[in-house]
Amino acid sequence: MTTILPLNEVKTRFSALADEVAATHERVIVTRNGRPHVVIIAVDDLDALQMTLELATTPSALAETTVADREVADGDYLTATDVEDILARRRAAEVPDE
Repeated sequence: MTTILPLNEVKTRFSALADEVAATHERVIVTRNGRPHVVIIAVDDLDALQMTLELATTPSALAETTVADREVADGDYLTATDVEDILARRRAAEVPDE
């Protein structure tokens, strides 16, 4: 959900709005003269958007994602339990016999 507020209201409530945005990950569109001007978003959300943009503009990322989606659809993947078992076997193999 997105809240739309005029700049004057944002100025008077900024601290509370910042806390709310950080906690809820909701966006606040700030208007000036009735028109959208800026957006307040949580830092985590900005980081995620930037990472998504970086992936979307990396030519190999789309190809890798397509391959990964196909592998998952075909059942060609490891579960967390599979990975834990593999790591446990590796650790056991690294421990020298006494």
